[in-house]
Amino acid sequence: MSGRWPLLVALSFCALLVSVYATMAIAIMPIVITDLAAPPAIMQVGTYGYLVAFLGVLVPAPRRQAVLLTVSIALGLVVFGLATVLCAFTPMPSLLIGGHVLQALAGAVVLWAGTGLLRAAFPGPELWKAIPVPAAAVLVGLGAGVLFGMIVAQLMSWRASFLLGLPLVAVALVAVLILAVRLASAVPDRR
Repeated sequence: MSGRWPLLVALSFCALLVSVYATMAIAIMPIVITDLAAPPAIMQVGTYGYLVAFLGVLVPAPRRQAVLLTVSIALGLVVFGLATVLCAFTPMPSLLIGGHVLQALAGAVVLWAGTGLLRAAFPGPELWKAIPVPAAAVLVGLGAGVLFGMIVAQLMSWRASFLLGLPLVAVALVAVLILAVRLASAVPDRR
């Protein structure tokens, strides 16, 4: 069962990535408002809609369907990446808001399914050893997103702040797929 610790790292990386985008939008909002001539109140809806979408993570994921959870994470990361591209290349505020909310929903699916995979990899009381790692990654990501967004938006552009994360989404997707399949083949499905 040594494959569960690398899976924990990969899922924590996903949590970090998703949470960075949550607060990055808050940091770049003034620049986006100016660049797209967007009403500030409308832009806040998209930004805070991202955070509200994370409430879906509070619904417990089933731990016994590792294949379903792995597919959910993979689809979530793909949709997250596509929504990120939409955000980066949008010509209008409404598409940016829609892309950001889509990003949030996809990120919530990734976190939800990741929690289920953690429950499968770390059954019973062992879960309490694992859960602080992705929780800490979320906290770091929420703080780093503001800093990352401000620095990249000032040095490059607000659009670049979305695009720079795309290679990381691809890395997360490949890592989770490889490690989840490896874990699923090593751990029998407990029913």
